[in-house]
Amino acid sequence: MAVNINGSYGVNKELRAESKLGWVTFKWLASLIVCELPTILKASSFPHSQFIQMIIYIFLNLIFSFYMVSRPSTNPGKLMWEIIYASLAVHHVRYLPIDYYIR
Repeated sequence: MAVNINGSYGVNKELRAESKLGWVTFKWLASLIVCELPTILKASSFPHSQFIQMIIYIFLNLIFSFYMVSRPSTNPGKLMWEIIYASLAVHHVRYLPIDYYIR
């Protein structure tokens, strides 16, 4: 994971290695902050009679935010949100006939 230098500093072996705090990566912490902070702020608009629905709302958003930064088993090089974005993005590919370049 990290090479110790002088016993106190650590350097990642790879440039693209994920920085971790224990078993939690910083991407997970950032997704928790980015996704859950607006969720909690929006959840305060629930009336007191819908407390159970508010807890369910917060819990489902927490699961969704961790799902989006997890690595799928079929394509471990990308994150889940990158795969979803790539499948939804419009790719402008033009197919031209060979004689188009001969002119």
